[in-house]
Amino acid sequence: MAYSPKTYEDWLALSEQQRKEVHFKEWNVYQRDGIAIAFMAATRLALQCNKRVLEIQIGTYHMGEYLLHLTVSEQDYRGCPPMLTDSFEGFRVVWLPPRMFEPTAEVPGTLEGKWRAEDGDYEFELWWTNSGVDVIARVLGTGEEMQIDRPIVNGKYVLFSAYDPTRDDWTHHTLSLVDRDRCEDRATRTDYYRRVPG
Repeated sequence: MAYSPKTYEDWLALSEQQRKEVHFKEWNVYQRDGIAIAFMAATRLALQCNKRVLEIQIGTYHMGEYLLHLTVSEQDYRGCPPMLTDSFEGFRVVWLPPRMFEPTAEVPGTLEGKWRAEDGDYEFELWWTNSGVDVIARVLGTGEEMQIDRPIVNGKYVLFSAYDPTRDDWTHHTLSLVDRDRCEDRATRTDYYRRVPG
């Protein structure tokens, strides 16, 4: 049954099960269906959470799910629940600290630089900015650049979605260092990338 909320009041009037059906069956989040409702939820959460919210973004998770990304102060972040364990008005929440990428103590190094798939057709280049991280991606076989959606840093991970024009499909990536010159991608599937010297 289609519920198709037109306003946020319509969204709030739905049961939790109806919201899931809209979110996962009616909306195509890769086409940004319902994005205004997700932003309204994030804004309402920011106003009600009693935390100093520094930035609001909407992330896209694998399986076509909107996530509410709220960056909060370092002090407030210490009391936040772990990633994806919190939810608000039909959306899962990712609380983020306002800091740059920090690798784990066991793996020295940085994800900044260029990475090429060991078994695949993608290459990613990451570099740090004042607001977080920027990503460039390309399909190696064709040289085509991929569209990147909202790259974010969460602790030791860099998360982003990439549109592959050769497959007309979105891929989702969660990169973390394995060692100085190798990283793991554990979102859509587990892949490994090697650092490209230079």
